[in-house]
Amino acid sequence: MFTAPWPVSETHSTMKALARLALVTVFALMWSLGACSTPDESPNDLTPESNDAGDASPGDISEAADLPPLSDSDDPEPDGGDVPDVDTPDAAPDVSLPTEDVAEPEPEPIIPECEADVDCADGLTCCQGRCADLDSDRDHCGACGNACPVECGPEVCLKAVQISAGRGTTCALLNNGTVRCFGRYVGQETEQNLGSSRPLEVPGIVDALMVSCSNNHVCVIHVGGTVSCWGDNEFYQLARPGDVNGLSITPVGIEGVSDAVFVEAAEDGTCVVLSDGGVMCWGLTQSGRFGGEAFEEAVRIPAHHDVVNLSMTLNHALWLHDDGRVFVTGTPPYIRGIALTPQPMNFQAIQVGAGGGHSCMVDLDGDLWCLGDNFDYQIGPAPCNFCDEPQRVPNATDIVSLDLGDKYTCFINIQGQAFCFGDLINVSRNPPDVLGMPRRVSDIPEPLVQVSSAQLYSCALASSGRVYCWGSPPGLRDGLAKPIEW
Repeated sequence: MFTAPWPVSETHSTMKALARLALVTVFALMWSLGACSTPDESPNDLTPESNDAGDASPGDISEAADLPPLSDSDDPEPDGGDVPDVDTPDAAPDVSLPTEDVAEPEPEPIIPECEADVDCADGLTCCQGRCADLDSDRDHCGACGNACPVECGPEVCLKAVQISAGRGTTCALLNNGTVRCFGRYVGQETEQNLGSSRPLEVPGIVDALMVSCSNNHVCVIHVGGTVSCWGDNEFYQLARPGDVNGLSITPVGIEGVSDAVFVEAAEDGTCVVLSDGGVMCWGLTQSGRFGGEAFEEAVRIPAHHDVVNLSMTLNHALWLHDDGRVFVTGTPPYIRGIALTPQPMNFQAIQVGAGGGHSCMVDLDGDLWCLGDNFDYQIGPAPCNFCDEPQRVPNATDIVSLDLGDKYTCFINIQGQAFCFGDLINVSRNPPDVLGMPRRVSDIPEPLVQVSSAQLYSCALASSGRVYCWGSPPGLRDGLAKPIEW
């Protein structure tokens, strides 16, 4: 779930400003790309407990989309021993890691190829000891140190400014308003319409403000607040009544939506937050996530008002109001029966996240609290397999971005470091001291500003505009974080 700091009425209460504090922080960081310095390495890098990687076949794009090509220069071997390559598509990632810290080898000294521009050929500039073409070098685009990870050219500098990882598709919003996706639903026709393992630009989208991916459809907010979606319509995910068996490979507009400021596409249904704090939803709601049975068209939900943010999964949804109050609907395991109308959580927050059977909230101080299922330590080292009251997660403070997978939780702190806990393969090199403790995601050399989690893997956006992914989809043999070539 992306936290977008959209403009709201100046008449809202002071608590609204608190509720949006983290949202504005993330947005500012994302649009000041490259302004942060690289954080110090954490001395507490840990490795997750063993995980059953057999829940999804690596070849099944509907369960975990193939990742695009990885950078050739960012494929380190784990310290203390080689991890065998996985040569067959049916093999699960090797999770055998050393149980003791191994001393890092001394790095070889880097010999600069230049000290000044005169040391470089005509047309090249000496940038950080390397001769660079400022018209095409993605690390030094237009000026030394100006990263344009997606594309660099004369008067062109493309980078990601927001990401969304879905169970079948992952997309990035670029700083020119276009969207690129890889996975099942990439917004255009592909061979046998099975998607693409390489990111492709979605045709016709040039003014996007936000993108949200689910297991079988993708939605985008455009300038002006209109919304378009593509993918399956079996449960009215595209708000097209009478076309239940329909599938739209390319984006179609959602009728009746004209002032959306936030979108959440999740598990056969979609909701948007409107500029006045109201909510419109469409699609399947068999668990009562937003009331009723199924909405064939986008309809306004009267029970919701003053909403600034939401997070929705298959069985429940969390709604964050402008005064920091949190409400829940659906059938989360920590309430009895079904909540067709919003039920108060007796908690004030600035961010919320819904997982498969657990929920998490960031309080007004930036600390993380979780409740619900804990069989895989997805709510931390709490002394319960199931907790019906929020539990504070140790070492999870100053959080600026939060998102939950089915059985795990990830967040980014103000230092730009990513941490995860729960059932997620190989987020780090070293073994955990305590099961359920947040573990620093390894091998990301720059500060991060946003995290997005799917069923089996997560991706994070760096302040430079680069995107890193980790988890268990194909392409990540050892599960450690790798940069994505958009």
